[in-house]
Amino acid sequence: IEVEFDHINNNLDLSDDKYYYYCCAGLGDTLITLSIRDLLEEKLGKKVVFILKKTHEVVAKMYEDKDCIILKDKEMQELVEKNLSKKIMNGKIYAAHPALHPEMWTFFRPIYDQDSTERFLPWIHRFFGVKYREKLKEPTYYPPMTDILESKISKFDKVDNIVMLSPEATSMLPLSDRFWENLVNELKDQGYTVVSNVIKKEKTVKGSIYIDLTSEEAVILGLNCHSVHSVRSGLCDLIFSKGKDLHVYYPTHSSYFIYSLNSMFRRTDIDEKIVIEK
Repeated sequence: IEVEFDHINNNLDLSDDKYYYYCCAGLGDTLITLSIRDLLEEKLGKKVVFILKKTHEVVAKMYEDKDCIILKDKEMQELVEKNLSKKIMNGKIYAAHPALHPEMWTFFRPIYDQDSTERFLPWIHRFFGVKYREKLKEPTYYPPMTDILESKISKFDKVDNIVMLSPEATSMLPLSDRFWENLVNELKDQGYTVVSNVIKKEKTVKGSIYIDLTSEEAVILGLNCHSVHSVRSGLCDLIFSKGKDLHVYYPTHSSYFIYSLNSMFRRTDIDEKIVIEK
């Protein structure tokens, strides 16, 4: 899919007849935010434009959502973050997550501390002030394998014999190196080639292969490889349709309660495990 997205100029010239929401949190939060566009526009009575980080462009593609502005670089991201409005107003940019609203700390704290008695999906609907839709509106498009990615993968193995590990998440406690290394050994014993999807090469799980992936390539590889083993992260939301071949690990019982993928996507087939390490 080729979607042309707008960019913001350095003067932040924005239209007075639109609302602008800056998707400032993780990939999963952006996916949920784009999924409730219709609810937001129904509530506000005007068009909503979502502003996305460059690394989140894949989410706009997955929803075939043309009413998005993609920030072209870190400088534009910083400019937007310096010019956020505390209130939802025409022609102003509002942060689409309580993380950038200090006045909402009491509301945000139970989720931040992961001791909330409310699941994430109804909670984020409350933040946006829209009626809770129990079943998340799913993406309409999934990016296909590209020649560039196929070339990267072919150096290691056939795509359907690759297992991707994704051990990093911004809002989850990490699992130990020992956990991931044991998993690599088990998977290699079964004949699979194991690759690590990590931000920095030095974080590659011992015994696995580092592969340099963009956000979109991580989604494509995740959807096409044999299986994915991941700590609960935003990537999991984007590849939830992997089902039984998506193995998701939660570091606490409460993180599982809040963020369970099966609960969020109304499924029963995703392999979810709570890993309490001694």
